[in-house]
Parts: sequence; C-alpha cells; structure tokens
Amino acid sequence: MYTPEPDICHELIGHVPLFADPAFAQFSQEIGLASLGSPDEYVEKLATCYWFTVEFGLCRQNKELKAYGAGLLSSFGELQYCVSDKPKVLPFEPSKTGEQKYPITEYQPIYFESDSFEQAMEQMKSFAASIPRPFTVYYNPYTQTVEVLDKKHKLKDLATNIKGELITLIDAISKVK
Repeated sequence: MYTPEPDICHELIGHVPLFADPAFAQFSQEIGLASLGSPDEYVEKLATCYWFTVEFGLCRQNKELKAYGAGLLSSFGELQYCVSDKPKVLPFEPSKTGEQKYPITEYQPIYFESDSFEQAMEQMKSFAASIPRPFTVYYNPYTQTVEVLDKKHKLKDLATNIKGELITLIDAISKVK
C-alpha cells in the first residue's frame, strides 16, 4: 500500500531498476517536460497518468498481464492483487486515464494496461502534443538543461544538432552488414 512517508524500499525495488532503463527514464522525463507551461488541468491529468503508469502501470507480455509500476513492484500484496481478477483493468488511454480518480491509501480498484510499454510511451507523446502550451520544450542531453524552443535561432540550433545525429546514423547504417 502507498505511504506518503519516504520509503527507501519503494525507491530501490520499484524505481531504481526502471529508471536504469533509458527508455523508461525518458518516458518519465517526457511526462515532466509536458507539464512545463501546461494549464493546471493538464498538469493534473499528466500527474494522474504518471500515477497509473510509472507507479501502477500494467502491460501485456506474451499475452500475460505484467506489472511495471514502482508502486506495484515494491508491494508484494498489491502485486498479487493487480494481476488477479479482483480489480478492474481498462485500456490505457491518456485522455481518459488522466480523468480517473484514485485512492492513495488502499489497493487500486482500477488499473490501466497497455499492449506494451512502447505503446504507452507513444500514447503519452501524442497526448502531450495535444496539450495547449505557449511554447515547446526540449531536453538537451549535452548541456543537461531544458530549453524553451521559442526563438528561431533555438529551432535552428536544434535542427543542426538533429542533422549531425542523422549524419552519424546514416554513416552507421552504411557500415552495418
């Protein structure tokens, strides 16, 4: 069960292994980036989607329901409960999932599942792109900063970086046999 107190077991058993996966870390970061400049109602929806993915996410693997959320992985009881026939399991759709109310002091009565973790990532990216914001942000891995893309020169710099990455990718593809 969730506890608002700092919980080292939850962090070490639940989050650390997942954040060691670059794709999962990027997924979590994308939710955070999407919140920057978003209206409060969308920030709340993003936080709810975070709850039902990063904390209590389910997905299918070889047609079998699997847990990937840290709140599930760090709770033996809820881990068993979430894959039983007791809770309601609905398809993950960020626009609908973001509206779902949830308890924080008991097992979840509802979970959301994706066909794959990759599918959940793509759905969140699409949802994030639909949020009305006055600007777009980009995480620059070289400077480890979040950049606001609100000026022409910033867009040109990003395009130049992407072009350099594409040149490297094309070179690597040509060398793979």
